[in-house]
Amino acid sequence: MTRVTPAPILVGVDGSEPSLAACDWAAREARLRRRPVHVVYGYMGPALAAPLAAPPYDWLPEQLRQEGDEIVASGIAAVRATAPELTVTGEALAGAPGALLIELSRHAHMLVVGHRGHGGFGAMLLGSVPSTVVAHAHAPVVVVQRRTAPVGAGAAPVVVGVDGSPPSQAALRFGFEAAQLRGVPLHALYAYTPPPPPWRADVHYDPAEIETAERHKLVGWVRHLRAEHPGVPVEHRLVTGNPAERLLSAGRFAVLLVVGSRGRGGFTGLLLGSVSLQVVRHATCPVAVLR
Repeated sequence: MTRVTPAPILVGVDGSEPSLAACDWAAREARLRRRPVHVVYGYMGPALAAPLAAPPYDWLPEQLRQEGDEIVASGIAAVRATAPELTVTGEALAGAPGALLIELSRHAHMLVVGHRGHGGFGAMLLGSVPSTVVAHAHAPVVVVQRRTAPVGAGAAPVVVGVDGSPPSQAALRFGFEAAQLRGVPLHALYAYTPPPPPWRADVHYDPAEIETAERHKLVGWVRHLRAEHPGVPVEHRLVTGNPAERLLSAGRFAVLLVVGSRGRGGFTGLLLGSVSLQVVRHATCPVAVLR
């Protein structure tokens, strides 16, 4: 009987501290999900006569290849230091880092990158990851800001931004899985915009009724996934105000913040707009992005 190897957790590295933090996080996640880890470094050589063009990949000097192998080796070592029992592989590839990660993510369970870096993947982590990799990867993307402590008793919750859109439902499913694996609660956060004060004297509405209706929607969005994960404690968090600020505030006390790549209502434009970009850039905990 042929044994099928599970899809790996893919980690983009460049030797920087944030990318090593990504390796540490990926190792702990792979242990929870019983998956292998694959470490990847992407590099491009200097331009030749055409300053905007990359050189042919078979031209790249041996020094670049050796540096790439060393960076991959450091990433593999970081994974093994955290979870020595894992199967971990790695490779240094010549090519545009963003395009490499997107293509490799087709066969990955998830993609993990550091928030900042240098060289290889470094140049893309503040710009291209939010705008390109996060938007176009074929697997969930997790952006890791720094090394975090292992989850223990009384750990912080997984916080999920929800609004009923398909990407937010994917985020909710991912969040429930993450919370169940960690043995922590899930906080489903929905930011809605109350209607403005009526401009006509004959127009009336009850703010309490509107809040009740919005909470009913939130509970409905969560209900079916909550039934699939009965062991996960759930808190419904209905809030008003700026969605990015609310998510970032909740993320200060979260073990993981999960959002969809696009949304509607309170999270309109999430990840491809200002809300999502702020969450990925400024969150103090790891952020998972689902499409």
